[in-house]
Amino acid sequence: MRTSSMSRLGWTLGAVVLVVALAGSGLLSKRDSVLLDDVAQLAGGSTATAVCWWTARRRLGAERRWRLLMAIGMAGWTVGMVFWALYRSVLHVPLPSPSIADLGFFTLPLMALPALFVLTGETPWRAEVGSRHVWAVSLLDSAVIVGSMFVVAWATTLGAVVHAGAETTLGLVVAMCYPVTDFVMVTAFVGLWAMGRIPARFRSQTRLLGAGMVMLVLSDGAFAYLVASGATEIPTLADAGFIAGPVLIALAAATPADQVVAEGDSRTMSLQRTHLVLPYMLVAVLASVATWRLVAGHTVDALTVFAGWFIVCCLLARQVLIVVENNALVRQISAAQAELTFRAHHDPLTGLANRALLDEKLDAALERHRRDGAGVALLVIDLDDFKPINDTLGHGVGDELLKIVGQRMVGCVRGSDTVARLGGDEFVVLLDTTTVTALTVMARIEAALAEPFAVDDFVLAVRASIGLAEADADSGESASDLIHRADSAMYEGKRSDKARRIRRSHPARAERT
Repeated sequence: MRTSSMSRLGWTLGAVVLVVALAGSGLLSKRDSVLLDDVAQLAGGSTATAVCWWTARRRLGAERRWRLLMAIGMAGWTVGMVFWALYRSVLHVPLPSPSIADLGFFTLPLMALPALFVLTGETPWRAEVGSRHVWAVSLLDSAVIVGSMFVVAWATTLGAVVHAGAETTLGLVVAMCYPVTDFVMVTAFVGLWAMGRIPARFRSQTRLLGAGMVMLVLSDGAFAYLVASGATEIPTLADAGFIAGPVLIALAAATPADQVVAEGDSRTMSLQRTHLVLPYMLVAVLASVATWRLVAGHTVDALTVFAGWFIVCCLLARQVLIVVENNALVRQISAAQAELTFRAHHDPLTGLANRALLDEKLDAALERHRRDGAGVALLVIDLDDFKPINDTLGHGVGDELLKIVGQRMVGCVRGSDTVARLGGDEFVVLLDTTTVTALTVMARIEAALAEPFAVDDFVLAVRASIGLAEADADSGESASDLIHRADSAMYEGKRSDKARRIRRSHPARAERT
């Protein structure tokens, strides 16, 4: 909220506190205090109506619509206040119930509810639905919020109104409509805010609008509770919300839209945390209300017990869903990490090891070779006839040929050996020759590659040049040295045009070269 808005809010609330304090201080006569109270309420309602109407003329879209709705709602509320003030301060007789004033008062919640949904940019029947989990958790959160607010309303006002009864059925219905509409209005505000449905640019406006609604509901609830309890007078402090509420609504209408902030900022993170803890906070409030009633000597009726049981069950179900979703999320993250690790270490075309994984395994093999004397051999294999096939028949056929070549090589080695593709038509095989000779494996690969390859509608034959290098414990050579020797041996075979014969490279010969 901008600094200027905060300043206006501070001055306005200060004026409200001053009026309430003056009316309830005893400095004025009872009649003057009541008159000041009524005038302040009328002034607040008229101001809110005028500001909402005037600012709506200069706005477009959602900002215009919610202001128009609230202008109608506050106009109806102000008309109701006119009748209330007329009977209380001019005629000095109680306002009959039901009366035409009730129609005016009920206009506010009927307009406030759609105004809230206009601010969210959605309606209940068009709300965007995410995954099944998010939808289920949102439903359970809504049930917890509605249930908790209902218990609080029942324990404070609604229950008292029902138990107090009324002279006529219509009178009882009208009396009950006040806490019910208040309950729906506040629950909608709390639920939409907690679910993060308020767009970032409307947060300041919605915060003031919601605060105004809450102030009106608090005074409305206090009034209903006192009347149902048989109070003969309504203290001025109970009317504070009837003064502050319209003023806050007027400030909401006068507040411009916020600048849109990036997702993930501190405000957004704070709203997400509020969404997470709100159901538990409401259960704590519910427990506090129940404790207060027991301490005050009131009985906890069956409806309250049932509602509390229902809320706890919803909360437990919500927790189970969150645990299940967290476990699924952990599995998805683990699978994604495994997939990323695999892609980082494997050739995307053939699925064989790439250069990075080959280097890791070759370094580890040479370390074992130096430490334990384990045999290490490296084969570098190049397909001599691949380029004409790839250029003539197309890359699709060439890619399929490379895949089949890789599969045949894998079938010739053990699980502890590594077959890698360095790129193009060049392959490398890392062998542990402690229990098997490199020449034996070489013979298998030669035989496998000598068989024709069936690719699409073609039967292809390719030749392979193969270079062999075996690690020597006394040479102290590195992984790159071993690869270089095997590569040199492979090119030596190409030059001699004896493609399927093994070309062996020894450290001493490589050094002389």
